[in-house]
Amino acid sequence: MADALQRERRRQRFAADAKRAPPPLPKREFAHPEKLVKSDADAVLAKFLARKVAAGATLTDLQKRALGSVDSTRINQPVPSPKEITVSKRSELEPASPAPVAPALASPVAADQPRRLLTLRKKLREIADLERREAEEGAVLQANQRAKIQQKSALEAELASLVTE
Repeated sequence: MADALQRERRRQRFAADAKRAPPPLPKREFAHPEKLVKSDADAVLAKFLARKVAAGATLTDLQKRALGSVDSTRINQPVPSPKEITVSKRSELEPASPAPVAPALASPVAADQPRRLLTLRKKLREIADLERREAEEGAVLQANQRAKIQQKSALEAELASLVTE
């Protein structure tokens, strides 16, 4: 008897659900790959802080500093919607001609010099640290650490040659 009552209630519920309209489909809004959307961050920040002050909320020190740095004339200006400041194509933002390559960075060897300088300086710092640990703390160095210390003169010569170029 209880099963029959439960089945009847379920049938009525399904019949009522069938009469209702289906829910609306979700809106799928996404940025188009050919468009860039920009916003005026200073104007948005100014409006936000003005709303907080008007509501009587206390501002943090960081917000007070930001309010001081934001142009006060922008607080009352309307913030443009993203549609108003959408750029239709990326090509409008790109320069007409490509930027000229600096002659010093034209060759791959010249472009790699700053990285090589950093690498050499790092290796020399590590060698100096190993020497200091050996002298002050009496640390026993392993074979690969001793081999690294033996490369010191060659690394210094290479660094000197790169710096003089």
